[in-house]
Amino acid sequence: MASKRQEGRDEPILDPDLEIVDTHHHLFDRPVIRYLFDEYLAGTRAGHRIVASVYVDAQSMIRPAGPELWRPLGEVEFANGMGAIGCSGTYGACRIAASIIAHANLSAGDGVADYLDKALSRAPERLHGIRQITFTHPSEAIKPFMRYQCAPGILASAGFHAGYRHLASRGLSLMRRYSTRNLESWQRWRTGFRRPRSSLTTSASQSRSD
Repeated sequence: MASKRQEGRDEPILDPDLEIVDTHHHLFDRPVIRYLFDEYLAGTRAGHRIVASVYVDAQSMIRPAGPELWRPLGEVEFANGMGAIGCSGTYGACRIAASIIAHANLSAGDGVADYLDKALSRAPERLHGIRQITFTHPSEAIKPFMRYQCAPGILASAGFHAGYRHLASRGLSLMRRYSTRNLESWQRWRTGFRRPRSSLTTSASQSRSD
């Protein structure tokens, strides 16, 4: 994995003075790979001018105990700490984790409201959105990389719709990650659900049955 991150480092840097905001990255420490502050910082010094980044939920540093719905608060605290380090300027000009997209289980419905308030209280200047994983996969091979998989049919659940409605009033956007395996349910949700005025971004993952 470490060698994979070095691919392309020998290519010429185009427009090295262009200011770039990395809009999607993770920090984590897994049994199969470690990618934390130092590893990310090394990438920002490879030649491009990375001035800031957006930390996106990776189910990293979640709490090992407590109410399950609140355990991702550990990652919000972790990401906010990384943001404070980056903002200090001690390690260079890049404002790592200047913005945070955290995890929330929107299928909890109205019960997610307290969690969202707690998350905002821990990162009031940086938390700007929520990412919801909305796909599952039967393969055991992805478990080291995907610590959280949602229940099947989450987009059609009343709980998800109720939970989603709590984002706009808090100024939070929604980032969805879906698989081509559940593309049909995603399309139904887009066309059949009257969404509140909360911005929406999506990312797709190709999946195979083998």
